[in-house]
Amino acid sequence: MADFKLDGYVQYGSKLLQKTRDTFAKYKSLEIPSLDVNLLPTSMYEGDNAIKLVFVGQYSAGKSSIIKMLSGIDTEIGAGIKTQEAHSYKWNNLEIVDTPGIHTELRPDHDEKTYYQIDHAALLIFVVTNEGFDDRMGNHFRKLAIEQKRAKNMVLVVNKMDRSMLGNVPEQQKIIADDMLKVIEPYKPEDLYLSFLDTDSYFEWQKETDKEMKDIYFEQSGYEPFVQNLNSFVKSRGVLSKVQAPLETLKSAITNVIGVSNNTSADADIEALEEVYRRKGQALLDGKRRTRYEIEALAEQCAQKIKEEGSNVANIIEPGVTEETVKNRLQAAQDQTEIYIRCCEDSMINRLSEICEEVNEELMTIDRSNFTMNVAANLNSRMPMTLPEKNVPSTFQNQSTIGIEKAVGMVKMGAKGAAGIALDIPMLGNIKAAGMVKEVGHFFGYKFAPWGAVNVVKGFANVLGWIGIAYTAYQILNKVLGNDKEKEMRDNILKAQNQIRNDFSRVAEDVRTNIIKAANDKMEELTGSVMREATLKIKEFQDKKSKLIEMDRDLRGILSEVDTLMDEVQKSAIA
Repeated sequence: MADFKLDGYVQYGSKLLQKTRDTFAKYKSLEIPSLDVNLLPTSMYEGDNAIKLVFVGQYSAGKSSIIKMLSGIDTEIGAGIKTQEAHSYKWNNLEIVDTPGIHTELRPDHDEKTYYQIDHAALLIFVVTNEGFDDRMGNHFRKLAIEQKRAKNMVLVVNKMDRSMLGNVPEQQKIIADDMLKVIEPYKPEDLYLSFLDTDSYFEWQKETDKEMKDIYFEQSGYEPFVQNLNSFVKSRGVLSKVQAPLETLKSAITNVIGVSNNTSADADIEALEEVYRRKGQALLDGKRRTRYEIEALAEQCAQKIKEEGSNVANIIEPGVTEETVKNRLQAAQDQTEIYIRCCEDSMINRLSEICEEVNEELMTIDRSNFTMNVAANLNSRMPMTLPEKNVPSTFQNQSTIGIEKAVGMVKMGAKGAAGIALDIPMLGNIKAAGMVKEVGHFFGYKFAPWGAVNVVKGFANVLGWIGIAYTAYQILNKVLGNDKEKEMRDNILKAQNQIRNDFSRVAEDVRTNIIKAANDKMEELTGSVMREATLKIKEFQDKKSKLIEMDRDLRGILSEVDTLMDEVQKSAIA
């Protein structure tokens, strides 16, 4: 069974249009200027008016039945002058208009309403019955076809052929066509795509279950040649151009977006800008690693010196040493330990400042490099706008960095001119350690104790006193107590020595751990935000590239379908 191609094309084109709208909306976050639904055709027909199929003719000719046969729309068929107003029906993306019967003499205002719709018709279907033209209908037809020159938009249909003597057969059709010649001249029946219909047979065909009877009903309905005539009319009268025009607009809109996405994803300058961020991020990362390595070395040296102090104190504890001597030596070791820690702090702060300066110099070297300058120059040359100096980010204090800063500022405000995507990526600032020495003056947040060293002194007071007393008792009672008491005494001395060494080792490890942690925390404070921002912005690049690839794939799929439809429409137009 033949299909009305105009309807099929518009229906398929409308689906592609909606699919494109949905795709544009899906990737709206990419901020591509051409990714704008307002640039798409509003509908799959030319202009703001739908392609109208307007049915006109006498009120009893069965226009509503033909509409139902063609589109499936039930317009509430009834007797008499049923259609009092022009009724518009949406058929996919076409518009079918059922007008009031004309020249009824009962409602002369019908003619005015009908002529308004005729003026906006892409396809005018003039319907008469098997009785042909009477004087009134003949005059009306000639007024439209001849005087107003609407024959080029007209298909002439004879309905209710089941009422004719022979039915809807070629012989009867020729009789009626010949009888119409005097009304339609100078046109011939084929000029008006004259069609003969028996709509009742068509509806019987739909209900019939017997194949042989179905074939008979379908042939008598005249549906097939009628639709073929409509397709021929659409082709020859250029109606398909109303579909081709929005398809061209749709294709152009999709192609523009694909062009931008391709330029962006493969854009060497944008890739180079991303590389600048990577290099700066790597410089910061290297600075953090260098900090950790060198501060660990300083902390380890400090810890070793503290342990040596503990060993030196332990070594003086021997039989006969006085408690006062041990206390004084222990206090001196504690004082020296504090000096070691303060010196380590000073060295650490100085080295941190030096590393920050080294990292800053590396960042500025990247800014001054030919690679970065070329990126800035290329971006500047492609930007249609410039930024006022006051809007240029000032995180880089060296004037040699302003070129890339301005380029990046322009990317933030005008990247759509360069690649069609808003990058919105500020350059990484430096990590000047101004004021850091003051901030880290008390690195550990409280006055140095140092940790457990005071407890070492208090904890050994009784032990040392006991050692002193035991030694004196040993000298007096050695002959009475014998060697066993001497061995016990020496064991106690050994335990005291080990305890002192262990406690100083504990202090040393605490110092080492806290110094390393404090240095890492400070370096993270100085570099963490810019490192995280660099990582996030590079990820934004990567995410946008992934979305661009996905969008490109989706749009190319739609474009392929649009091209296929356009080829089919073109072939139908010239076949």
